[in-house]
Amino acid sequence: MFKVAIAACAFLLVAVSATPFRDCGSTAALTAVRVPGCNALPCIVYRGTNVSVEYDFTATDPTNTLTTDVKGVISGATLPWPGVFPPACEDVKVGDCPVTVAEPITMNTLLVLSTSFPSVNAKAIWSLRDDNDVAIVCFEVTVTLL
Repeated sequence: MFKVAIAACAFLLVAVSATPFRDCGSTAALTAVRVPGCNALPCIVYRGTNVSVEYDFTATDPTNTLTTDVKGVISGATLPWPGVFPPACEDVKVGDCPVTVAEPITMNTLLVLSTSFPSVNAKAIWSLRDDNDVAIVCFEVTVTLL
């Protein structure tokens, strides 16, 4: 009984800390997105800080490489993220590259928010692309950058 209670608490902790998101065409099974301190939208983030973006998915196709692509929609205009991301395989926390079919993966990527960025309300579109430039993961989160 004690083990069941511990498991239920762990599940509740994960569920409570999840960030709401909209899947925008993932081919993998995207199961969770976590941005620290963001349990409701819009996520409030601050210029001059680094934000950890963590997400879980189960691969439906194999790939040797992964590439992170982030865009922002501000006042109807879609703009590429001005920063540079390391090779996404370096951000794999659970699983590994190459990715195999049915492999559970947890990614954790650090997003650097420059002090030069304007304060805006935006929609962040996050995608993780495979060898063929197909978005195996795609999700949207609304943010307020202060």
